[in-house]
Amino acid sequence: MDDETRAELAARWAYRAGLEHAAAARFERLAGRMETCGLDRELVAIARLATTQEHDHVRLCAEISERFGGLVALPREPEVTEIAPKEFELRDRVVYELVAFCCITETANAVVVTAGADEIDDTAIRRAVRTILADEVQHSRLGWRFLATHPIDDTQRAWLGGYLPDMFAGTVREDLFKPTPIIGDELTMQRYGTLPVAGRREAFLAGMREVLLPGLDAIGIDTSDGARFLDELERKIG
Repeated sequence: MDDETRAELAARWAYRAGLEHAAAARFERLAGRMETCGLDRELVAIARLATTQEHDHVRLCAEISERFGGLVALPREPEVTEIAPKEFELRDRVVYELVAFCCITETANAVVVTAGADEIDDTAIRRAVRTILADEVQHSRLGWRFLATHPIDDTQRAWLGGYLPDMFAGTVREDLFKPTPIIGDELTMQRYGTLPVAGRREAFLAGMREVLLPGLDAIGIDTSDGARFLDELERKIG
């Protein structure tokens, strides 16, 4: 493996460790808010377990980064941004975040990881990735179980549909759908758990179109704005 590819692998896994660190803090806050709103205790427990699982993901990702010469330094208390509109009451903030963070972001994570899992031929990394994947699927299901067990009203359906483009924009890295120089040997990096850019794009779009949008359609949410946003993303890459 050349030095450039090794350094890029270290950077990608360090970046993933940072994402998992932020996700742990978000799940911790979300669990507390869900409890305050009186949501089902089983769902709150899943959110609390997700916090622990995300911390485990941080360790796994950091260890892989360090294998390739990376140094992962994370803040003790990551900032947890408010992603829902500032005028929303607490319960609507929770609904927004369960859809944006669990249904969308965690579903996207799961489909992207799934797309590259079979190409990993490093035993330790394959084991770590499968652990992360199993947890991400469970985190995604938290959002879907909430929607199945806590019916939303027509007003919530309307704003959820309207905010889908914002939720997608908050999930996908902006540069993923822009022409960017490829650093390192992507085929080599795929063997060590990082899917090539084209594969990530394809997996994200397919997951959103084949899983996310039909799931929201089924509960009466108008997903046309979200579908147009995905079409626009795809147009950016020709």
